[in-house]
Amino acid sequence: TTTIAAEATADLIFNGNGAGGTYFWLDGRRLDNYGTTTLNALAVGRVIALANGAAVNNYGTFEVDGSNAQWLFTREGTLATAFNNSGSFLKKGERTTEFWGITFDNNGIVDVQGGGLGFYYGGYTQTDGETRLSGGNIASGTPLDIRGGSVTGSGSISAVVRNAGDVSPGMPPGPSG
Repeated sequence: TTTIAAEATADLIFNGNGAGGTYFWLDGRRLDNYGTTTLNALAVGRVIALANGAAVNNYGTFEVDGSNAQWLFTREGTLATAFNNSGSFLKKGERTTEFWGITFDNNGIVDVQGGGLGFYYGGYTQTDGETRLSGGNIASGTPLDIRGGSVTGSGSISAVVRNAGDVSPGMPPGPSG
């Protein structure tokens, strides 16, 4: 297990321009974030590979900056992998961030501030907390399973939504009143 303490900051900055992107591997391990973790890249797509039952447990702030590069979280191997969010997951920047084959469980805040956030072959489940569209969009190849909490803001959701929570759409764009 790798732990980022509550007072700590981990800035994972990728500044190479390797063809096909750069991989960061979490193999059979757990990353427990209680502080602030920021993913940032200066160019090309970046991959966070979770392998052999690896998991990311976020209790603090996990920020993915898609200003300059697309981010892909992917499962490698046959064992289930997960991203468990009990803190704040912030998706920034205009480039897309996608989760492929990884179960994303939310009972904190997922705030899509720009670009797209996608879930494919793993799923998105929210038992409490908030999924917030603050200028970004969500897409999923599997149903978004909202068992509790709320979905708020303005943006689009391109997916089947199973909803047992509260949905509070934002105001439509354009002049009001």
